[in-house]
Amino acid sequence: MLAIELEHLIPDLVKYLAPKERGKGLILTFDVRLHEYKKDVKRRAVLRFLFHWNVAGYDVFFRRDEEDWKHTSSHDSCWKTDGLRDINPVYFSLAQEIIEEIGDENLAPCDLGQMVWFGDISRDGIKIVDVEVKRDPDDQHNYRKVVKVL
Repeated sequence: MLAIELEHLIPDLVKYLAPKERGKGLILTFDVRLHEYKKDVKRRAVLRFLFHWNVAGYDVFFRRDEEDWKHTSSHDSCWKTDGLRDINPVYFSLAQEIIEEIGDENLAPCDLGQMVWFGDISRDGIKIVDVEVKRDPDDQHNYRKVVKVL
């Protein structure tokens, strides 16, 4: 089956869909599911990325399921790597949960069925939102930001 890696798809979507104005953001929502078919063990996570334009590129914020938004990047081309670095740890943690539940140490993450798609695209898979981005008052290095979706 033909597959597209999220790390390659997301930058292209951002390039064509994200507004380049302050106060506006693009949220991309992905529904990630892993499945071991013989034992019928499943795991799921909802990943959200919020992209907000700044003078040097994009501020990128990440959110798994209903966690708080986490600032992952703020500069030029590095947002494509730094900003998206949370995808693989989520994949591997879901795979590890399945492997531990089954108890088969010979099972590898690549042996599991994988599906990724946009959340309900008509509702929240891709959407433009109003945002407020500020410096994180708890960051002594003055790098981190916090975002509020309005």
